[in-house]
Amino acid sequence: MWRAALLVAVACASLAPSGARASDEDARQSWRPDPGSARLGFIESLYRERDDFRAESEMLAFLSEAPGHPLRPDVELARAKLHYRAGRLADADTMLLSLLDRTPKGLVAEDARRLLGFSWLRQGRLAEAQPLLTGEPDLAPLLEPPPYAADRAVAWSTVLPGSGFFALGEPIRAATALGVNLLLLAGSVLSYDQHNVPVALLFLAAEAAFYDGGREAVREEAARLNDHWLGVRQEGWLARSSAPRLMATAFEAKF
Repeated sequence: MWRAALLVAVACASLAPSGARASDEDARQSWRPDPGSARLGFIESLYRERDDFRAESEMLAFLSEAPGHPLRPDVELARAKLHYRAGRLADADTMLLSLLDRTPKGLVAEDARRLLGFSWLRQGRLAEAQPLLTGEPDLAPLLEPPPYAADRAVAWSTVLPGSGFFALGEPIRAATALGVNLLLLAGSVLSYDQHNVPVALLFLAAEAAFYDGGREAVREEAARLNDHWLGVRQEGWLARSSAPRLMATAFEAKF
């Protein structure tokens, strides 16, 4: 009798640890960290540190290894942000248009449209950007004509060489150009008076080249000043828009 009781006790003792171990193993297997969350967190840190090369490498690896992950559109948007931030606007446009073609709705699509609008705005495509930027500051200041009239400045330089820079608000450069033109003309006239025709023609050819180059330089300077004026306005507008918030992080807080 006592032997039977002993055998039962031993059997119970041997089975109890096994059951506990099985229960512990089941608990460990039931808890699995989401590998995507850790990966995206690492990408976020690289993005904020502006380590763009490593960030994009991790993004491409994620897109390749997890093609069906529900946060794939977020990663594609983050990659477009990298290119936008680096000034590779054409590449960013391609990525955003592809993303919107496959994911036309949702919060990611809204952010993608907004980022595409910011990109087109930087490229001067205001008419195309405007429908994508609803709710943003008024675009009217960016639609104003630039203050530097290239045709007017070139006309001034046509009549009086070098004077076009006066119209652009650059008197020192205008005086220098005007002085060089006058010196070349004076050299041509004096050489001709001294019956030194070859030298007179040389001065005249130099003056003609300088005259044409001066008109082109005025045109290019007007374009540069207008681009700078527009760039300052664009940056001021973007600073007041939602662009800083959108570009501050690679992802919204989803993991």
